[in-house]
Amino acid sequence: MRGVDNLQEYLCTAQIPEMKLDYDAPFPPPPGHKSHLNDLAVRSESWRRLECIYTLNDYGISRVISSWVREYIPNEPLENLEDRDPISGERLAVPCPTAAKFEIPFIAERRPKDIHRIINWLDNFPLMTVQRTIHLLQPDLRHWEFRLCSEASSARDREHFQHFLWSLPSEILETLQQPGLAQAQRKSVVVALQPPWVLSPQDIKQFASCQSFPQHRLPGHMFTINPLKSEERLWAKLWDLCVTQGTPWFVLTSYNQWVFGMFSEGWTNALVTGVYEWNSSSPTIIECLTFWLASAMGIATNLQYPKVPEPANLPPPQVIQCHDADIPNPAISESEWVGKDSDAATSAHVEAFRPESPPLSERGLMDDILAPVYRDNRQVGIQLVRDWMEAMRTGRYNSFDSPTSPASNVIRPIIGATREDNIQFVGQWLDVAASCIFLATKTEECGRKLQDVAKVYHSKVSGADVTQIAEKSPEVDQYQSNILLTEEYLLEAICFDFTVESPHAELVELYRLGRDDYHLQDYAWSLAHDSYRTPICLFYPPHITATACYVLAQRLVDGPNSPSLDARISFAAPSASLPTPPSHKAASPDESRLAIEHFALTEDELRNVSEVLCILLEFYAIQDINNHPYLSTIASIPPPTVPGWESLYMAPNVTASGPSASSNSEDLSGRTPSSTHGGSTPATSQPAPPLS
Repeated sequence: MRGVDNLQEYLCTAQIPEMKLDYDAPFPPPPGHKSHLNDLAVRSESWRRLECIYTLNDYGISRVISSWVREYIPNEPLENLEDRDPISGERLAVPCPTAAKFEIPFIAERRPKDIHRIINWLDNFPLMTVQRTIHLLQPDLRHWEFRLCSEASSARDREHFQHFLWSLPSEILETLQQPGLAQAQRKSVVVALQPPWVLSPQDIKQFASCQSFPQHRLPGHMFTINPLKSEERLWAKLWDLCVTQGTPWFVLTSYNQWVFGMFSEGWTNALVTGVYEWNSSSPTIIECLTFWLASAMGIATNLQYPKVPEPANLPPPQVIQCHDADIPNPAISESEWVGKDSDAATSAHVEAFRPESPPLSERGLMDDILAPVYRDNRQVGIQLVRDWMEAMRTGRYNSFDSPTSPASNVIRPIIGATREDNIQFVGQWLDVAASCIFLATKTEECGRKLQDVAKVYHSKVSGADVTQIAEKSPEVDQYQSNILLTEEYLLEAICFDFTVESPHAELVELYRLGRDDYHLQDYAWSLAHDSYRTPICLFYPPHITATACYVLAQRLVDGPNSPSLDARISFAAPSASLPTPPSHKAASPDESRLAIEHFALTEDELRNVSEVLCILLEFYAIQDINNHPYLSTIASIPPPTVPGWESLYMAPNVTASGPSASSNSEDLSGRTPSSTHGGSTPATSQPAPPLS
């Protein structure tokens, strides 16, 4: 059965093909997580009018679409018409499920690994099918078509943002005069595309649920000017694009998910549907897209321009183009706050997250003077940490092992302090740890009740089974109060900055560029984990940490006869004429400098890499090698030469009269594993398993 034999039933059953990504395609983020790649080249602008965003789901938009299809699309055969146009070649290309009676041939496209191949999927299936449908319904609109407008995207955005425009061909538009030109443009529809590894399901969900657009604030405003979040950058991009094209109608898709929207007549408000999956039914994607084009063209009158309060006599909107160089790169990672007022009590009230913070200073850890460019609202929290470290320089900061044990010489904070006491430390060490866990569960989308965290706290202190601890015990109540009090000070210390600065994202990029060596990748990943057992993340940006972990992992894989760390991170690459040691054969001449060349590190940044390597190697060197022999290989690697470097760690002072090393190690291993990779910190004597 042909599609034109019952076009209504065909639109109701047609399902766009499932698009599976190529093996070489970037990995989408895990379910429920946002992508860290949506860095569109847009910023807050004074001329952008968008203020409020409303959802069409409150008006039963799905019912409206299905009702229009039943009423307007014919269910009788279309005479003298075929699924495929013999002149243009366009056709009804979207197949139907196996159980359907329509025989629509499926011509498979290549699995996409970049946005350009996804364009083919979008163009050859849903867009061609809807274009053919409109032409079947309204033959006088045969000149209207979808065309790719790649030239409209900025150079920085072309790899993760493209758009089609439903409109008349350019040569016809050029012949139109006002007001005919404006009327034709207003009937156009922008179909914006981002690949699924950039626009994840969580990203498009956040986009569709966004209710307002932040007001632009001029420099010098008394309130902080926060950069746009990823969903706000996407709204800004679509507003600019629609204003430029002169149409309020738009569609946003990753092919797997779809959202349909429109701007108000004064361009200050927007209406948007919920998210439709690629395999949606009642309505299908083809029904939604056909209805949206028909609404823009005036064929469907069920949906009118929204009547919303807007200022009178607004001038025509305008978009002032700016160069990519004028727009700073946004944060590569964004935390997501999912706490609700109904959740466990908390002192955290966060409305906006801040961008990726720069390193403390040009020189890193040992530089006591902050460069003026880095004097931001995070300095207070940073200074607290620096003062904390300075108070612990004499070996008290060496292993993060058991600060609550009687033999510990760690400076103990005062418990039960209040804000008026004006002290630097609040609560026990476990108060701080429990508060960090409680806060992290809320920022990383795995919320836990405060009472549950307090019960685990009590279990760790008392040694009792957590299942045997009563929820209403006085100890649990006290620990809940301690956690909330410490959380309040913790939020002040970090200045409500929840930006995730992870070296792991940078390592993934290096994995894509470098050789496919599972041991190298696993070692670097484990080293990045262990870097969080040191203060590295507080003083160096993620790409510096990632470079150090990658270089150290290369040294572990290549063996003791390979180039030293000094040679690997020298500012000038070693001479290619130097002989290669007999026991080592490099994978390629540039492999050892991959990370340095990829990040284009300066001489000062290479010094920071050296300092990170020193901290990591010192950390491993002070561990108990007798009880953790797999650490011997990495602990024996000579650190790089850093002029003026002062050791951060001191080896524990263990005497014969003190506790036995083995018993102490067993006690610590039960509470603090020696590695975040199951006790297998990288060592050539114990090969790491492949990354899963």
